[in-house]
Amino acid sequence: MTMLYSLFTSGGIVFAADSRIILRGKTDQRGKPRPKVIRVPRCGISTGLIGYYGLAQVKGKPMSEWLSSLIATWPGSHEPEDFADLVVESLNRDAWTRERSEVSGFHFGAFRRGASHIEPVFFHILNTAGFDSTTGLHTNPVDRWRCEEQLMGGYVMSIGLPPSRIRWYLRQRERAGGMPHWYRNGDMPVLGPVTGFLELAIGQIVRVKGYRAPTALADWQRIARVLVVTTSQLARAYYTGKVPTIGDKATALAVEWP
Repeated sequence: MTMLYSLFTSGGIVFAADSRIILRGKTDQRGKPRPKVIRVPRCGISTGLIGYYGLAQVKGKPMSEWLSSLIATWPGSHEPEDFADLVVESLNRDAWTRERSEVSGFHFGAFRRGASHIEPVFFHILNTAGFDSTTGLHTNPVDRWRCEEQLMGGYVMSIGLPPSRIRWYLRQRERAGGMPHWYRNGDMPVLGPVTGFLELAIGQIVRVKGYRAPTALADWQRIARVLVVTTSQLARAYYTGKVPTIGDKATALAVEWP
């Protein structure tokens, strides 16, 4: 499993994840740690970020290697959805039958140019047909992957926010509650409760004299890393099995607002 966070801030995009790989078998084994967030060059009007959760392999190869090979041949595009489509097409071409039977998802974020503004986009790439609202887990793997743009075409439209006001909205959200707009996936039975209570605590902290929400992208990277490390350490302390499914080095990558 995985802890994968995608933060959309007024200063840019931050993706963060743990690096633990679990090898499934009669007993779970700890595999070689792998990066779960990777940069995508020449994407949109700057650089994109992609992260993955669930089954960490395609065509028998570690997911990080498969993604890196795909990115190495990526010619670039001003439209971020072109890369999201490439990932979907490549997964549907390369994945083995048994790999299609397990949950495997991706977060992909980048910037694109709107009619009179720059806006961030968030694509969720997944191969599931169900969602368990009690656990936060995506369920029922299907044979093919698909992608959905869930920020500008989903959330922003649902609240009636003009797309040109997205950066203003993010700034107001940060100031009011101390957290940006974010998405998360992975080991949700552990990840979900921890993040929820941390967000409540952060909302109280920013109201204390001498404290405020970050304004620098580097500070948002630090917060994203804290979310991963805090959950990882709690999992390590409470897990009763041999190897907790989340852990190892936390990585946080950022792309500044162009």
